[in-house]
Amino acid sequence: MSKELKGTLEEFHDAFVSYKNNVDIITEKYINICQKRIKYLNKNSNSIQLYDSIELLYEKLELNTWKLIQMLNRHCKSVSEPDICYMEDPYISDASFASQFLQNEDLKKVYTVREWLQDICSPYSIPSLKKDSSFILSTTNQKLNKEQSKLSLEPDKKDKEFDEKLSKVIYELIRRGKLEEAIEYCEQCGQPWKGASLRGTLLWADPNYDKEEINDVASGNRNRDLWKSLCFKLANEEKYCSHERAIYSVMSGTVKNALAVCKTWEDYLWVYCNSYLENELSKGFKASARYVVDDNDEADLYLINDNLIPESTESIFDSLLKNENEKIRKSASEPFHYIQKMIILNKYKEMIIHFKNQLEESKTIIGTPVNTDLLRFFVHFILLLKNSGMSYPEKESEYIITTYINYLIKYKKRTLIAGYASHLTNENQIKSYVSLLKTIDEPSHIKKEYIKLAQLHGLDTSSICTVTVNSALSDIEDSFPTEIDSTIYKNMSNPVTNSDIAKIHTLEWLTFEVSLVKEFFLQSNRLYRYFLGIGKIAAAQELFNFILNINTVQCKLDDNKEDQDIFMSESIVYCGLIDAYNSYKTWKNIMDHKPNDNLINSLKTLKENEWKSQVIEKTKEADQLLNTAILLLVNLIKPNEIENQEEGSDVMEGVEYTDQSDLFKRQMIQNIYIPQIFLWLHTIYFETKDIIPEMITILI
Repeated sequence: MSKELKGTLEEFHDAFVSYKNNVDIITEKYINICQKRIKYLNKNSNSIQLYDSIELLYEKLELNTWKLIQMLNRHCKSVSEPDICYMEDPYISDASFASQFLQNEDLKKVYTVREWLQDICSPYSIPSLKKDSSFILSTTNQKLNKEQSKLSLEPDKKDKEFDEKLSKVIYELIRRGKLEEAIEYCEQCGQPWKGASLRGTLLWADPNYDKEEINDVASGNRNRDLWKSLCFKLANEEKYCSHERAIYSVMSGTVKNALAVCKTWEDYLWVYCNSYLENELSKGFKASARYVVDDNDEADLYLINDNLIPESTESIFDSLLKNENEKIRKSASEPFHYIQKMIILNKYKEMIIHFKNQLEESKTIIGTPVNTDLLRFFVHFILLLKNSGMSYPEKESEYIITTYINYLIKYKKRTLIAGYASHLTNENQIKSYVSLLKTIDEPSHIKKEYIKLAQLHGLDTSSICTVTVNSALSDIEDSFPTEIDSTIYKNMSNPVTNSDIAKIHTLEWLTFEVSLVKEFFLQSNRLYRYFLGIGKIAAAQELFNFILNINTVQCKLDDNKEDQDIFMSESIVYCGLIDAYNSYKTWKNIMDHKPNDNLINSLKTLKENEWKSQVIEKTKEADQLLNTAILLLVNLIKPNEIENQEEGSDVMEGVEYTDQSDLFKRQMIQNIYIPQIFLWLHTIYFETKDIIPEMITILI
């Protein structure tokens, strides 16, 4: 997908979210988006590269597909059962019979497909009729009286080149469903007999019978079947040019002689659909006994024999896949032509399953790209089916939508995810949105906006936030030490890393809902254990500061003293340990900055007295905090906790521990820090024994 066109991802998303309950409007929006994309690519066609030209082709094919879906949707709304009693009336006109006969669902669909193929046909510019144009009438024709020319039913000799070009124009107009324009064009070119011939395809209609109190002239061809058989014979006349034979072939409802002028898959499909409709209508007329022929010789006049006439819509597409023209065979296998085929055949379930399998194959084969535009189309088609109440393969559809969400995450179209995730099962909603949240490393207020988006689309944000944090912190379980080594003590002096900060700020996902307060403190304690278990006291300090700054959570806790006791009991231990460590560092820093001996005596005495006062103050503070930390750590696991753990009851008061791993980690923290604190205390007592004599007593 080109960089300039990635914005259309938002356009498709916005169109679907805004109009998802109205298929007609939403398909119109999709059509407009595709037209906009095509206009952009055409505008830059001078510098277009191979990739862009392929993209332009895909855009046109997608546009045509949305038009097909829109027209078939309208067809579904208008289709009704044929009025059999009305059709059995032998006096109704052919046009009235045909209008009822074509109400058959399958025939109505093919009729709609033919209209669609006429609608999407590329614009055709009718050549100028001026004398200086390439269409030059013969000298004989130029001398004919204008009135005589209009009344003439027999063609005069004319220039062969003119005849071929005229036939081409007529065919191109008929191909686009513009029969009246083709007839008018014949008259403008001075060949009204051709126009009169084309009128032979019009069904006989008698408004005086079909409608009450109407006094009008009947029109159309009462001998249309006979006229069609004559067209069939003319189509096989080799003396006519290819386009003229194609005109007669189409009018007779045959295929063979029309294919010679077909260039595209759509052209071929139009010829086959036209043939199928014409022959089904002829069968309907014959079955109704409207045309009874007893004379075998006369019956031969109506004979039309073309083994390419399709027997069903299935056979139409089989013919395209087996076509002699390699280009058409290849085109029939193009993704969007395949999609159009399956939609027409009402096999969209099989189509969705097939595409899902292709996606799986592209993931297993390294280097196989996924067509993201095709993926986007399938997602929006599936959602149309879902919102229309139509059945679809849910498991495969979930896979396709999930894959699309992953690509949106890759393209950083983050605000679009919630809208699509809302159409997944609850489990996949959570997985998809968690995948998104794990990629977001933004300030808290931006994170909150993504949670609001999820809530707007009805996602389970509590579960999503919980799973996000659990997933982001999953690696800390494997990193926790199983035994005490020197690395832990070396880490105590290490600074906070970006990775540490990222882990801490992951907890922000748990600060946007009151229901997640408990989970917030459970996860923060989990992170405390990790940092302290690997010796990262500075990171634990950063976590402590982070929690203090989460005012919203703090306020919520203050409202419930009981919850505060429950959730804070373990974290208080870790906070006490951090305070004790900081007091020891402060004490050590003062001890390391003893006044310089080079100072003059009076100044030295003053500085030493100030220093000793600070040492005494910080020693008492450190002594108190370190001893408090020991008491807290001792109570981190109560004497009867292991027994209670085995019995399945709650352990440390107010905190639920049902995981043996948590117990092990708290034991490890005790084993790391209680001996270390005693060592720090011993250092303090020993280093200050000369300044504070009573420390000798403690040492002894």
